[in-house]
Amino acid sequence: MEELMSPLIFFEITDQCNHTCFYCCKDFRKRFNHTFERDALDHILALPKSGLVISGGEPSLVGSNVFYVLEQADVPVTINTNLTGWTPEELRSLAGKAYFNVSVPSMNEEEYASITGANTFQRFLKNLEAVPKEARIGIAVHGRNRAGIGQTVAQLAIRGFRRFMLQPVYGSASRKEDIQASMQAIEEVYKRNRHLDIRFMSPCGSAQVPATHACDAGRGRLVILSNGDFVPCACRKMAVLGNLFAPDFDFGAVREAGAAFYQSFPPAQRPLCKGYL
Repeated sequence: MEELMSPLIFFEITDQCNHTCFYCCKDFRKRFNHTFERDALDHILALPKSGLVISGGEPSLVGSNVFYVLEQADVPVTINTNLTGWTPEELRSLAGKAYFNVSVPSMNEEEYASITGANTFQRFLKNLEAVPKEARIGIAVHGRNRAGIGQTVAQLAIRGFRRFMLQPVYGSASRKEDIQASMQAIEEVYKRNRHLDIRFMSPCGSAQVPATHACDAGRGRLVILSNGDFVPCACRKMAVLGNLFAPDFDFGAVREAGAAFYQSFPPAQRPLCKGYL
């Protein structure tokens, strides 16, 4: 077994979310209503790691726990958020302590409501003004927003954002032709906006659009679900590598199992997004 470096750890700080996005890969966990409290957060903070990514659910719904992590963390922290549960003052306070990945369903209010099932668009717009322009904007691309992706990117660029992560929606309900149509739409936006940093999350079959990173799920990246389960990736229901709350929890064994998951793919597939595969 190769020597393993400290991984980047993603963790779902809560199941709670104020949106009900129809494509959400985490929908099956909402019924459990788990939230990591301070003792669990201390356990996560003590793990060997190169960085932390706070995800959910929606982290802003347990904002005090997010601030607790930021006060204790000794590595860089990124927050995945839809913005709508924070106050502008909280966002300005967070700006000097964390990086942001901001989920943007659409910049069209009607489309936004259709996708999220929530009446939070105006709050989102207000809070967007308090986010550092260095934030990465994440857009899940699918049939409901595909036609307007170019306009969404343009409106965000006018507001000063330059870093975009566009990704087709994957899942058992996604048809192959829908995924290909989303990829084509992303490629068109990329070609028209070379002055912007537009990327896929991980390589996933496009010959044109670059990726933010080669997928390292299991080996260099681990995810802790809200119930404490470690998995290689949160995008799909994947093999559980261990549980944070198990009496016999062994992080070394979790890392070895994650590396074995990564190695189980043929070498040519290892860099590709595992959700795409």
